[in-house]
Amino acid sequence: MNKLALLIVLIVIVIGCSSNKTGYVCGTCEKEVARTAPSCPHCNQVFDVSGVTPVKSETPRDQFAEPPTITDLLDGQEATEARTVQTETGGTPHHEPIQYRAKDSRDAIVTPEFIAGSEAQIAGGTKGIGITINGESRFYPLYVMQYHQVINDTLQDTAIAASY
Repeated sequence: MNKLALLIVLIVIVIGCSSNKTGYVCGTCEKEVARTAPSCPHCNQVFDVSGVTPVKSETPRDQFAEPPTITDLLDGQEATEARTVQTETGGTPHHEPIQYRAKDSRDAIVTPEFIAGSEAQIAGGTKGIGITINGESRFYPLYVMQYHQVINDTLQDTAIAASY
């Protein structure tokens, strides 16, 4: 009797494994889709990693289609002549408007040059990152940080990194 039950179970397993179904049914158009398909070829519905659950299909925004304007880079601050900055990056100095560059292609400022606060032509209300160590201060305007993203500096013999 046990041998007969085992034989029946094996037959059911073999028949079940030899089924022609090799995919899933799309939840949107209810047509069969290959198990390895990233999307339904009938309705273009995109599937999650398991291939079972449809997820919202959106065309990703091309991040390089429209470069930001200088106003975008100034984080809502007014674009004035006083905010024009020249920064030596080890390459060609740039002036506003700052040219858009892809992420991770901007040089970090490794040896920043500073001027006295009394000589600075920065408009009041300019946003930035400030740091003071033992009475010595530095200010990194956000319109510079938005272009470079990282400034490596030394302040009072302490290595610092400002990141935005």
